[in-house]
Amino acid sequence: MSQPVAFTLRQGSTRRAAQTLLCLGLLGAAAMAPATPLGPQAQAQERIQGEWILVPSPITSEVFNQVKNDTERAIKQGSRILVFQFQAGDLSDLGPCSDLAQFFLTEINARVQLVGYADRPLLGPAVLPLLACNSVYLGAGQEGKADASIGFDGAALERLGALNPGRITTFVNVAEQRGRSVPLVVKMADPQLVVYQIEGKRFKLDPDRAERLGLRREYMLAPEERVLGPRIYSEAGRPGVYSASEAERVGLVTRTVSTAQQLVQRLGLPPSVLRGNLLALAEPRAAVIQIRGEIDAGTYDIVSRKLTRALDNERASCIILELDNVTGGLKRAGAAEKLARLVRDRARAANALTVAYIPDQALGAANFLVFGCDQIVLGPEGKFGDCAILVQGEDRAAPDPTDVEPVKKQMMQLAE
Repeated sequence: MSQPVAFTLRQGSTRRAAQTLLCLGLLGAAAMAPATPLGPQAQAQERIQGEWILVPSPITSEVFNQVKNDTERAIKQGSRILVFQFQAGDLSDLGPCSDLAQFFLTEINARVQLVGYADRPLLGPAVLPLLACNSVYLGAGQEGKADASIGFDGAALERLGALNPGRITTFVNVAEQRGRSVPLVVKMADPQLVVYQIEGKRFKLDPDRAERLGLRREYMLAPEERVLGPRIYSEAGRPGVYSASEAERVGLVTRTVSTAQQLVQRLGLPPSVLRGNLLALAEPRAAVIQIRGEIDAGTYDIVSRKLTRALDNERASCIILELDNVTGGLKRAGAAEKLARLVRDRARAANALTVAYIPDQALGAANFLVFGCDQIVLGPEGKFGDCAILVQGEDRAAPDPTDVEPVKKQMMQLAE
């Protein structure tokens, strides 16, 4: 008979890997046939509707490559709506931002819907890939936080450097391909431009400076338009920075939202897209619930109380289960499975991420708790996966297959 199997995974291991190892672990203990792979229908049901991708600042070549890889991966997994949250930070250079904007405009095309989101002021070239998304949402009315804004202030303009027709073309292309106002977008790069407003959301540039930048006539105020009574919307010298409410009013962005959760709801995405993206939340909070030794009936009551306090009173957005040498045989499987589902269901209802942290080992029934979490993190000597004590007695005798199958199915359901 095969020997029991225990596994050591690195940080970032997924539940899919955990499920595979689970099957192997039970097979090693019970000498059963390999599990049947998931069919096409089951695989299709696992595909998520959308994904939330963080874009840190500054946007560098490394960040561009990471976002590109994350985007391609999400598309291959079946996502149809990708939300890119652009995080405020140090100013970015034009090159990587232009590359990311062009990637959104030309390589993604109509395969998926791209949604840009910024909940804080986003200044400098990072605005370009934000505006290159199909729709753009800015944070406003957020309790205890300043509203988002987009554009170029003095520091961003200094970082951008001297303008030339080639650089202006980047701004024009983004605005044109996403149907945004070219004069308002170009104004970000050159505060000396004068922007006129004609009849609602129509904007034109004063020809004098616009011609020197190589802009086309269609974006300049024509002589026949002067009789329409245009008014100066943005005078020369005013920085091209737009508040969230102003950007929505003039059509630069789709609309404003107060929280990331509100955006997810508006897009019709499942709340689960935010799990694992704690930085997308306004005030991320983590709570640690420690479990030691053998799981028993009392463990459920203790963890249940701590979970209620963490989610309801402390509003935790991340629940960390610290499994410190946790074990449990077949008699404890029912309690462990019930506890794992409690943690999973309560956390999902609160849109909280769950993490199983294993500093040493989690064996037997403890694997229910491991596989019930969204993520698994191990200490340097951490390991899990030895399920032999679940299906074998103290004498390590061969198990009855009728005892093994229910345990196997319950764990696989959690791992999925």
